[in-house]
Amino acid sequence: VTPHNYERLLGRTLSRPVTMPEPGYPPYPASIMDGYAISTTSIIPTHRWLTLEIVDRVYAGDTADDKSATVGGAVDNDNPRNNRPVTSRYPPAIYITTGAKVPDGYDCVVPIEHCRVVNVVGEEEEDDTNNDDQNSTASPPRQGRRLLQIDTSTAQLAPQTWIRPAGCDIPAHSTVLERGHVMDAVAWGLLRQAACRTVHVQKLLRVGIVSTGNELIRDDTGSHTLWTLEQGRKGCIPDVNRPVLLSLINGWEGCQAVDLGVCRDDDDGRAQAVTLLRRARHECDVILTTGGISRGETDYMERVLCHELGGGTLHVGRLHMKPGKPTTFVTLDRNSSTTTTTRSSHCLVF
Repeated sequence: VTPHNYERLLGRTLSRPVTMPEPGYPPYPASIMDGYAISTTSIIPTHRWLTLEIVDRVYAGDTADDKSATVGGAVDNDNPRNNRPVTSRYPPAIYITTGAKVPDGYDCVVPIEHCRVVNVVGEEEEDDTNNDDQNSTASPPRQGRRLLQIDTSTAQLAPQTWIRPAGCDIPAHSTVLERGHVMDAVAWGLLRQAACRTVHVQKLLRVGIVSTGNELIRDDTGSHTLWTLEQGRKGCIPDVNRPVLLSLINGWEGCQAVDLGVCRDDDDGRAQAVTLLRRARHECDVILTTGGISRGETDYMERVLCHELGGGTLHVGRLHMKPGKPTTFVTLDRNSSTTTTTRSSHCLVF
């Protein structure tokens, strides 16, 4: 499962279910809000404004494991990652952004709307906000020590507040995609969330398609000859059946159309058909041919399928319907082959 094979997986059917590994999704406790991570076990709210010391900051995407400050004591804010405790009479708090991993030891996030930050000047505290404005907020500066004041009259200070626990969206060991699910854009996203590296998909049903007829002009990218009305006046028609069937089957889930080309209605074309179908019976699961199946002198397809290829069993030789009466169903060992009449309108019912 890589971005490079995205298109190859679209439309494929899963042969095995996909489950979510440990620890689920999200894979870590994530902050839901921009605010401050605190430990509810280290605080005792006794006044409206609860004071803590800002010891670090954590942004979404930070991968360092040393963001967890020592709960119960502050850290050296000049170098917070050394986790060296310093003397402080206030519990620690960590500035955190939405989506960031909540550090170990912290179990609550207080949104910045319920906080204010004050400067520490020597042993004095200098309030940089209006004490009467409980919604005044500021992100901690990158230098200097600051205190955080939380308005306990409006903030929720309970464990897991504003935190998405690990595995809350998709629990570990749960089934993300069932067996038989057809891969689409949403399924691709779930594979990425499940950190899935390999998926098992059902084998594509390979359908070979061949047209027969001296009158057919190949009008596709594989030929430089294009059908024109002038050729039509001389008894030629464009090969319509094969392109239509190729387009139709390639649009079906779990199918892959294989272009086997055009064979002429003569001895050379018959020999070509034998060689072509002998190879296709091993490369394809189903073969669709159009033309050469009626009672005319040049209609050789039934003889080729039932006798010259060997191992062919005729199940249906005619249908009581028009158009489409000369429709034949033959099985070749483990593969099946279906042939239809030559006229282009007979290969598809609109």
